[in-house]
Amino acid sequence: MKVLFFSSHLLWPSHYETELELIQQHIDAGDSVTQVFCNGQLPNCDLNPFFEPATCDVCLNTRKLGWKAITGNFERLSLPPITEAEKARIEAIPYQFSTLAEIQALEFDGFDIGYAVASSLISIIRDLMILNWRWKLASEKEIMK
Repeated sequence: MKVLFFSSHLLWPSHYETELELIQQHIDAGDSVTQVFCNGQLPNCDLNPFFEPATCDVCLNTRKLGWKAITGNFERLSLPPITEAEKARIEAIPYQFSTLAEIQALEFDGFDIGYAVASSLISIIRDLMILNWRWKLASEKEIMK
């Protein structure tokens, strides 16, 4: 069997540890395992919404340490870099909304991404009332300095 793991939450408690256990179980079972991961090329993520280089470094080092715990071979595949054209398309996505329902209705290339966007914003801000999120994100970034 072929098994793919997308490693995106290495610093959240037990996420990566559980992933490593599952990778090892599949290797032990003789499965073909591939792990897809970010190498710091994304402009942000749930773990690092403000793209702090030190957070990327911790994440990268945690992943590499995890690899040492695995016995056996598996494919490691880095996400490709985001192109300038892709960056422009992402920047064209609207980011001003009047209601939570408008955020939840957001689509990109025919994919329903609204609930994922709302979930990430609420997780970052820790507030269901996310309509002032631009101010809150800016304020939070200043606090983090």
